[in-house]
Formats: sequence, structure tokens, C-alpha cells
Amino acid sequence: YKGSKYINKYIPDGKTAETNISSDIIDYNSLAFVLRGFPFTNGAKLDLKVLINSTTLWAKQFTISIKYMGKADITTPAGKFTCHKLEIMPGGLIGLLAPKSARSYFYYSTDETPVLVKYESKFDNATIELLEK
Repeated sequence: YKGSKYINKYIPDGKTAETNISSDIIDYNSLAFVLRGFPFTNGAKLDLKVLINSTTLWAKQFTISIKYMGKADITTPAGKFTCHKLEIMPGGLIGLLAPKSARSYFYYSTDETPVLVKYESKFDNATIELLEK
């Protein structure tokens, strides 16, 4: 990041590309940390602008919608947890047209300082779980 630009360097050939970004954008790679501050209460919703980058020089800004889904019991290799469940899906018109498989779920512990216990996404066929306490 440099000022109001995101600079992406593609390592294999050394090319770079710049994308203008707004000051209120969040890098999608840091989303799991940002969501630790989500208001985990019934009915809580939030729209965020995120930047998704790739290794092929493109970077796109778009809106995601985050909704509190209540509590869920989750088991990972680290044990059993009661967690806050967040649903993340594309926002705006894309969100209205997106299939259910475009949704991702973040599960945070109910501790005073929430910890990411599990992430799951059918869209990119990914699961991340807490391995130890």
C-alpha cells in the first residue's frame, strides 16, 4: 500500500500493477482479525468494503455483507467451543444474484477477546480450524 494506491507485484515476471483504493477499504486477508471487533448481538449486520488481490496482477474492491447468525457449538482439533457465527456474502447486486455457495462462515469464541475458531467456505472449498488452545 502506498497512499491511496495498492501496488501488486507479480513475482514470476516482476511486473507491477496499481489500483486506486478508498481510505475505508479493508484488505480481505486481514478480515479474520477485523471481525474480532464485530458486535456479536442478535440482528447485528455490517457492510464492509474489501480489497481482494491475486497473483495475476488484478485487485478488485467490492462490498461484503456480514450478518450475526447467533451461537453455534463447534468442534475442532482444539476441542469443543460455543461460538458466535458470522455469515459473510457478497454485498449489493452481486449478493442478490450470488448462489448460497458464495457464503462463508466465521466462528469466533465467546471469550472477552474473541478468537477465530473456524472458517468455512464452500465457494473456495476451504476450512480453517483452531488446532490447539
